[in-house]
Amino acid sequence: MEIATSYDEKRVLNDKLIKLNDEVELLRGSEEHFSCKLQEKIDEIERCEGEFVKFMLEVQAFAINVAVLEDQLLQLVVAYMGVRICALAQEMLRRSYTQKHICI
Repeated sequence: MEIATSYDEKRVLNDKLIKLNDEVELLRGSEEHFSCKLQEKIDEIERCEGEFVKFMLEVQAFAINVAVLEDQLLQLVVAYMGVRICALAQEMLRRSYTQKHICI
């Protein structure tokens, strides 16, 4: 009787062991799957970070170009105003000269 009970216990324990081994294999497969998915996401994040750095460098370059162009535009406006003032002064001198000669 004891031998039969021990045999039954051994069979039950072996069945449990087989189920646990199957579960371990299933979990290992899941772990490998999720490890691959995790690595894919890590690679994707690294690519995105690289693109972000590239875009930020481009934004900085554009900002510098904007500042340079604004400065050049300001210089052109100042030069234009100077030319305009000179032209107005010459026109006033010409009119003054013409009026003096007319009066003479």
